[in-house]
Parts: sequence; C-alpha cells; structure tokens
Amino acid sequence: DGDSCAAAPTSASCAAAPAASSGRGRAASTSRGRACAAAPTSASSADGSPAATTARGGPASSTARGGPASSTPTTPTPSSAASASGGRGHVTGGGPGVAITPYTRTVTRRVGADGAGSTRVARVDDPFHGFEVRLRTDAGDLVTEAAATAHRHPWTTCPGALASVGTLVGAPLAGAAARVIGRPVDTTCVHVNDLVWFAAGASDRQYHCEVRPERLTLRCDGDPCLDWPLADYRIVAGRFDGLLFRDPRWPATLDAREADVDEREAVKVARRALAVAMGYYELDWAAITTGVDVPQDVMANSCHTFCDRRVASAVCLVAPPRRSDSRF
Repeated sequence: DGDSCAAAPTSASCAAAPAASSGRGRAASTSRGRACAAAPTSASSADGSPAATTARGGPASSTARGGPASSTPTTPTPSSAASASGGRGHVTGGGPGVAITPYTRTVTRRVGADGAGSTRVARVDDPFHGFEVRLRTDAGDLVTEAAATAHRHPWTTCPGALASVGTLVGAPLAGAAARVIGRPVDTTCVHVNDLVWFAAGASDRQYHCEVRPERLTLRCDGDPCLDWPLADYRIVAGRFDGLLFRDPRWPATLDAREADVDEREAVKVARRALAVAMGYYELDWAAITTGVDVPQDVMANSCHTFCDRRVASAVCLVAPPRRSDSRF
C-alpha cells in the first residue's frame, strides 16, 4: 500500500462494525460518503540540526490532549514486538497498572487553490512529533516550491531529514510521495514522508486519533470514523480482526472490500498513529538517552536518525510520558 511504517506492526481501517450514530443524530459515516463506521463501544545535534523546541524534562503533558486523570488507561505488559532486545529502553515505563496520559495524534491538511495553482500545507502533531510540509504547485500540478519544518521532534538529528522534501521541486504532485519515499532511507523521515503523501489530497481535512492500549479511535473533521478494540496492539473485532498495524495483509484486505480513497487515507493515518503509540506506551523513555537505547531490531536503518552512522549521536528530546502511582 506504499506505506513505510518503520516502527513495528501497523493496523487501521475505517469500518469495523455497523455504523454508530453520532451526537448529531446521524450515522458515523461522514458527509463525503466514506464507509467509516464506528464499532460498538467497549471497555480502548549532529548534522547541524537546530535545537528542539520541546526540551527534554519539560511538562510531559504539554503536547498531549488526553482527558482527565480518571479516564487514563493502564499500561499493559510488553508485547513481543515491543519488548524486542537490543536497547535499554525496551521495558514498559513504570510497569503494568500505572496510569499514563493517553497518546493522541492530529493530522491536518489545508488546500488553497487559485488560477496559478495550489498551496498545500500538511501538519502532524503528537507528543513526539510536530512537522509541517508546505507544497506549491502550478496550474499543471507540478511542484514549484517544497519545504518541511519542525517545531517538535524526538531526536536532535531529525531536522537533518527535512531537506529531502526540497527534491520534489519539478515533480508531478501525484508522484511526490513515491519520489520522496524512494530516496535513501537514511535521508528521509517517515513522518515527513507521510505528510508529503497527505498533502496531495483533494481538500481540507483533519484527523484526530486517540490510542489507548485497549482501544483506538479516529475522528475525521470532527465526525467518528474509526473505533477498534485492541489486544496487544492487534485489532480484535470487526472486519480487520487479527490485523497488526504493519501487517502484509492490509493491501489485500482493503482491496477485497473495495475501499475508496477516503477509507484508505483514514486507514493509513490510523496505522501510523498505532505504530507510534506502541512505542509511546511500551518504551521506558526515562531510560533512553540516545538512539542506541531503543531496540535496534525494531528501528535499525528505518530512517535518517536510525541509520547506522547516525544513531549513536542522536540525543533523545522526548519528555517521558506523564505517569502516576495510581493503579486500577
């Protein structure tokens, strides 16, 4: 499916059960006609890089959009994928039963068109990542300007990958994502690559995803789009029962259900959120200082930061997720 989820197994898709009515009295499918039905509810530097805007050790909840403490999930025991050997940070932070701020991720696209072409801005925000891609196209949909910026990133080395977006100038918009993904992995960032792909969409859109160890929910432009019960980061109900986030069966599964462009887009956004959430919950961020402290059989040579020649110099900027002694 053209995805480059480089973190662990991925899953996501837009309809797992009969459509649930929204608070506005209509089905969860959106006005664009997506089959995005909510499932029934259940119990969910080196490289000359600039300094990060989020300093390590700052308020861990400053970028999270989690609910009140009474609704915080519990951290499960490590899954087999998350507890892979190779780094000091592979253990669950705090142990099972320790409350943690829920992981949230917002992905936004804005498209402005005029007689000379279009301006496209795509942005991702979560507790680790704050990237933006801006593309300008001419009337023939050739990219005339392309740039990426970061206002938050998890490693000191991350900004070194932003220049890869500049190579899109002169390329057709339709092939921009394939072009940047096709570049050497050690020059690119998977989250920035995702934004290049997302920026090429037809219209304004915003996704907001919340992932708890037991559930993933996705809203599109405010409307319920996706609701998956999870067990060990695997979907456990609905049409995608049994799929992990980076599962080779995803393309065939979506093809078999004749998923449209909107559903495939929502699936990809949610799969990436689930991949990042797994690391958010399962890694002991307080024990991670440099890239080599992350399990290397999960992340080795997956991006600019985790290439062999750079990983040891990548200093972690992540403020460890907020945890408490409360047990449930």
